[in-house]
Amino acid sequence: MDDKGFGGLNISHHVLKDLDFHGLSSPMPIQEQAIPVLLSGKDLIAEAKTGTGKTLAFAIPVVEKINLERKGVQTLVLAPTRELAEQVSGEMSKVSYNKKVRIAAFYGGKSISAQANVLSRGVQVVVGTPGRILDLIERRMLRLDGVHTLVLDEADRMLDMGFIDDIRRIISHVPSERQTMLFSATMPESIRGLAQSIMKDPQVITIKSEQLTVDTVDQVYYEVSRDDKLDIFAGVLKMENPASAIIFCNTKRWADTLIRLMKHRGFHGEALHGDLSQNQRDRVMEGFRRKKFMFLVATDVAARGLDIDDVSHIFNYDLPKDRENYIHRIGRTARAGKSGKAISFVTHGEIRDLWDIEHVCRTTIKQANLEEVRPYMIEAGFSPHAGRAHTGDGVRHEPSHAPVHHTARGFAFDSSTAGGHHHGGGYGDYSGGRSQGHQGGGFRQGSSSRSGGRRGGGRGQGRSQRPQKHR
Repeated sequence: MDDKGFGGLNISHHVLKDLDFHGLSSPMPIQEQAIPVLLSGKDLIAEAKTGTGKTLAFAIPVVEKINLERKGVQTLVLAPTRELAEQVSGEMSKVSYNKKVRIAAFYGGKSISAQANVLSRGVQVVVGTPGRILDLIERRMLRLDGVHTLVLDEADRMLDMGFIDDIRRIISHVPSERQTMLFSATMPESIRGLAQSIMKDPQVITIKSEQLTVDTVDQVYYEVSRDDKLDIFAGVLKMENPASAIIFCNTKRWADTLIRLMKHRGFHGEALHGDLSQNQRDRVMEGFRRKKFMFLVATDVAARGLDIDDVSHIFNYDLPKDRENYIHRIGRTARAGKSGKAISFVTHGEIRDLWDIEHVCRTTIKQANLEEVRPYMIEAGFSPHAGRAHTGDGVRHEPSHAPVHHTARGFAFDSSTAGGHHHGGGYGDYSGGRSQGHQGGGFRQGSSSRSGGRRGGGRGQGRSQRPQKHR
C-alpha cells in the first residue's frame, strides 16, 4: 500500500497486508483520528456511535502492541453483549492474521472448563463480557497481571446494563501502569466519572452524530392508532418488501408475540432477545446472515453490536425508551456508504416522544402518507379502515382495557399489562411470555412497556482459519 489511507498511519506491514486482503484501504474518521493517538501510547476517550468503524480504531493499535514472545494475556477488551464480544474478536482476527496474535472471546452459555483449556494454551488478547470475565478471575482461571492495554467498548451500554461494579472489580486486577481506551456512543456523567477514575490524561475524540449514517438513511414515521398499529405495520411490510430488515421492540415478550403474528401472516423471521439460549441465538443470527429469512425482531440490548451487512430497512415498531437508542437502531442500515430506510410507528400519544428523538439525535423524521399503505393492507388481508374497531355484532366498541380482547378482525394485545386472559374466539398463552390469536384476518397490538436488560457471560474461542473476506 502507498502512503495514503491506512498506509499513512504508521501501521506495520503485517496489519497492512491484512487490511488489503479485506479490501480496507481508506480509514474512516474515527480510525484516522484514534489510531495515531493510540499508537503513541496515550489513553483515549472516543465518543462514537454504531457504524462509525470504531472497532478497527482500537483493534489495529491493540494488535500492533502485542509482544509475540509473551504468551500471557496482554490486552483485555470488555464488551456488553455476547454478540459484540464475537464481533470485536472477529474484527481483531481480520487484522492479526499475518502477525499470528492469539485472540479469544469469552461469554456465557458455554462450558467454563472449555474456556479454561483455551486460556491454558496461551491467549494474548481476551475479549469478553464483564460477568464472565469476573467469573473466570474469581475461579483463578484468568490472570490479568500482565495486561498493558485495557479497552472498554460500548461503555455507556455496559453501565446501562448494571455492569459498573463488575467493571471496577475487574480493573482492580489490571496493573495501574497501562493504556486505557474507552469507546462510548454517548458521554453521560456516569461515563465521565468512570473515565476520570481509571484513566490518565486521556485524549478525547468526538465523532458527531451528523457524521454518522443519518444522512444516508431515509427516515419516516407513520402516525397510527393503537388499534390499527399492527395492521398498518403489516401493510407497510408488504409495501416496502425489504430485502433484509430488523424490527425493534421494547420488550422480550412482545418480540416473541410479534414474530408469531408475523409468521401467521406469511412474514417469515425470528426473534432475538436475552431469554434465548446461546445455541438459539447463534442459530438465529446464522440464519439471518445467510438470508434464510428476511425479518429479525429484536430488543435493543440483544441487537447492540450486531455486525450484519446489507440490512435494507429498520422498523421501529416501538419507539426506543432511551432517545439516543434511535441512532443505534438506524445505524444497523446504510453501512459502508450504502443507503437504507428507517420507519417508525408512532401512536398519537407518542408524537412528543418523536420530537424529543429528533432533538436529541439532531435529525429530521418525515411523516409518511398512510393512504399509500391502504391498498397493501387489503392485499395482506387487513381492513384498510384505520380507527374502526367492530365486533361481530357490527356495532363499534371502544378498545378493551384487558390485555387481550377478541374482535371480528382479530385481537388486540397490550404488552404493558402483566398476565393475560382470552375470550371470544381468540386465544392467549402468557405462561411463557407468548401471545397469539387469529380470526377474520387480522391482529393488533397495544402499547409496550420497558424491559430490563440482561447480562452477558463468557465463552472461549481459540484462533482458527483465516477470517472470511468481507468489508
